[in-house]
Amino acid sequence: MISVVLATYNDEKYIKEAIDSVLDQTYRDFELIIIDDGSSDRTADIICSYDDKRIIFIQNERNMGLPYSLNKGMEIAKGEYIARMDGDDICFPQRFQKQLEYMEQHSDITICGTNRLDVSENGKKSSKRFFPEESEALKARLLFGNPIAHSSWFIRKEDFLKYHFKYNEDFRYSQDYELIYRVLKSCKIACVQTVLMKYRVNEKTKSNGTRRDLKYTIKVFRQIMRELGMVVSAQDFKLIFGCESDYAGFSGMKRMTFLFREIIRRNRRYRIFEQDFLKHTLKQTAQGRCRENRYQLYICWYMISPFEILWALIRNWKKTVQAE
Repeated sequence: MISVVLATYNDEKYIKEAIDSVLDQTYRDFELIIIDDGSSDRTADIICSYDDKRIIFIQNERNMGLPYSLNKGMEIAKGEYIARMDGDDICFPQRFQKQLEYMEQHSDITICGTNRLDVSENGKKSSKRFFPEESEALKARLLFGNPIAHSSWFIRKEDFLKYHFKYNEDFRYSQDYELIYRVLKSCKIACVQTVLMKYRVNEKTKSNGTRRDLKYTIKVFRQIMRELGMVVSAQDFKLIFGCESDYAGFSGMKRMTFLFREIIRRNRRYRIFEQDFLKHTLKQTAQGRCRENRYQLYICWYMISPFEILWALIRNWKKTVQAE
């Protein structure tokens, strides 16, 4: 059986669609544990309108925060697997079936996620987000946050009990980043290479990356850097993590490239990440950030092979010819 843990707070506009997407799964053997974290809107009334024996509804007396609610749901979960879900996201009908099959075929995986389709507040399609499948490739992405979508997590409960994994309730924000960082010290993760959920981009999700949230994120990031024998400033954190306004100029690009190269060099000694995956991830990230930037050739020179430098020159030449 699967235990679906859905934590929600003031999601009256979306909660019905989220619940319906769970109840409409092709895989039917699950319980749906919904924790309402002290909502002040009609979220609780909408949940109570459902008459389905698979639904277990818990209400916090006051807003306790997401990690508290998730721990509460996971503690009472009876399933062999735990599927995460948010109150404003949508599962595709085959999500549980696909993730269950993947976990049954890969007994060494503790958490698997899925690729996702980002949608706007009113449900219109925006863009697809793809993540690597291999654990080491995902681990290298810890340098840029949680490597797989939190609300797509499908967890092997046995491993969480074995290693005493739970959300750190001191992390009111970025709790997924902090937890998956600890999980990757002992276990493997993966991503099913299929889009199996819709991730809603609204005011709540747009607030991620604010100074309030970054305070928690930087705690995890600095711990990773300490393992590499590096001490980074708040400015260096922003350059590595990808705050666009900080790396847009030449000096920002130059510093970012230096930091990427230093991470690769330090990792040869400390072996925190698999080296080939780390180099590939940092090169891809550098290319992505400077693709439309006039400093592209500078980044190529320091991060990428001579062949790719030549290809960048050809692309720039073609753009110049087309412009004329």
